[in-house]
Amino acid sequence: MSNEGGIVLDWFNIIKVADIDFDLRGDMGFGYFTLEPVGFNEFAELMEKDNKVLMDFFKEKIRIHPSRVYGYLKQRLGREPTDQEMIEWVKRTIMHEATHAGMKEEQFEMANQQTEYGAFTGQFPESTYLRIKQYLRHPATREELMGEKGAREMLPIIGGMAGAFEKNSTRILREIMTFVDSMTDEIKNKKEKEEARELLTRLEVLARKAGKPHIREVDVEDIRVLIDRYGKKFEDVLVEMFKSIIGYPAGEVDFSRERAKDFEKQATTVMSTTAGFESRPRYGKKKEEEEDGKRN
Repeated sequence: MSNEGGIVLDWFNIIKVADIDFDLRGDMGFGYFTLEPVGFNEFAELMEKDNKVLMDFFKEKIRIHPSRVYGYLKQRLGREPTDQEMIEWVKRTIMHEATHAGMKEEQFEMANQQTEYGAFTGQFPESTYLRIKQYLRHPATREELMGEKGAREMLPIIGGMAGAFEKNSTRILREIMTFVDSMTDEIKNKKEKEEARELLTRLEVLARKAGKPHIREVDVEDIRVLIDRYGKKFEDVLVEMFKSIIGYPAGEVDFSRERAKDFEKQATTVMSTTAGFESRPRYGKKKEEEEDGKRN
């Protein structure tokens, strides 16, 4: 794996967990990190040492569930995954669990959603968009209120994520992703779409860090509002996104993340900006006014 600067990162060399293997019986998640007590002999040796701490008496272990990885990729791709795709996702799963290992006992002080977002940061260090997308699929982002069977039965009646309470931070991130996807879905070129999604996600994260309103409070149908939100230097990007939505031919626009290079350090996490968001998303004042008219 190479990072943006071309430096080769060998995760097997830099992570501190020696015991990484496959768990062929695993039936939940792509993998897991766990701490297990050391054996009796090692325990006795540790007791003879000075300056020992509690964590010295535990071994770290990472296990990967290849069947879950395979099933996920097959469903997501709609075909048999290639060996390279399997290898890439297994590597990403190891990166995720290795980040948990790196956080060690620090994560015991954190809420589950915080530890998982941290782990997804380690899994997708180069992409804020992919990081948030995968994070939103994790059970830590919601509180399950009923079993899987009950949720399936309620889904046709109440819709949404039946049987689960979606946390405020989750709703905010999901609304950001809905906005980003709606602005970029019509971009035909796959590479440009990926770059546009990453750039817009980073810009929106920065807008929130700067104290600007939640995206649900913004009239996203007005390009002038968005230019004011992200800055004049990104006018060409926003114009191109609007053109793609209404079917104009693609132009020559630089969507690369290099344009947001100054934002790299600031855009590594959004967890500190995800409080106090209660109600449903809205995407434009016109739509809200139409809905108000129906209620009246």
